[in-house]
Amino acid sequence: MRGGQTVTGPTISSFWNLDDTTGLLTVWGEDGDGALFYSLVIDPAADTDEGAYQFTMYQDIPVVTNPLDFSSVKAGGPQETLTVESIRFDGKFFTDRNDIAGSASDDLGTNSDDVNPNNAGGIGIGNGNVERLKALMIDTTGSASQVSGVSLEITGVGGGIRTVDLLWEAYVDTNGNDIFDAEDQPVASGSETADLGARDPHVLEIEPGVDFDFIFVAMDPDDVDGNDTARINNISTIQQIDLNDFVLNFELASEDGDDDWAPGGDPTQEVAFAVTIEGSDSASTNVAATAPGAESLLHEDILAFA
Repeated sequence: MRGGQTVTGPTISSFWNLDDTTGLLTVWGEDGDGALFYSLVIDPAADTDEGAYQFTMYQDIPVVTNPLDFSSVKAGGPQETLTVESIRFDGKFFTDRNDIAGSASDDLGTNSDDVNPNNAGGIGIGNGNVERLKALMIDTTGSASQVSGVSLEITGVGGGIRTVDLLWEAYVDTNGNDIFDAEDQPVASGSETADLGARDPHVLEIEPGVDFDFIFVAMDPDDVDGNDTARINNISTIQQIDLNDFVLNFELASEDGDDDWAPGGDPTQEVAFAVTIEGSDSASTNVAATAPGAESLLHEDILAFA
């Protein structure tokens, strides 16, 4: 088997199993770390000159973490919302730990639910901290690229706060109006236990695994009292890199150990086929197609995968 994709940088190792006609390609070094990149399985059809292959990608499109730059933010008191690099923040009250977004509300008469940022990358609600029954909403609808997650550093700052479950909910903008409302639907939720009394901040990375537009983050009210407070710092978005479609070209042929045609092999029966790997605009990772003529080539002496 010959693969037509040229890869520079990492070391590429390949393995061709003659028993079950499976080819595996592994990437070592740099970003590969010995990860299985793809498998190619040839399935010859009995008593015909046709076969099929199943190509499977095992690696997701890589992601990058983009720290939001709060350096231009003017600290000086609460504000109803704050937008930093197209990411909008809004503070909320909530009453139900099992439905943070559904029970969220604004107190338009005071600023106790407003976001309160500083230019060092921190953000709180009301007095600058995050307290019991207060949630931070992160709105990604203004981002030009799809955001796949967020990362926040959370530190306890008062009240003897210790072990806390950090709750999050992700919603999709169902009606496409770029505003969170009752029509928007939940797509994922989760929690993570953190020791907010530790010296080092707890890094909360939220990656719902599905497309989303809004994320709500709060401390579990069952774990804190009215004296416990925390602070959110160093907020980042997690995004897939922009990756165009690319094509792997293969040629299937019977060869002997020194790359000559195997006895009985026929150069005119070499089978060429291509697999398109879809980029950032698609989640598809499996491709199947027919490779005419594979049957007569698979049972020769050696299949070289180079």
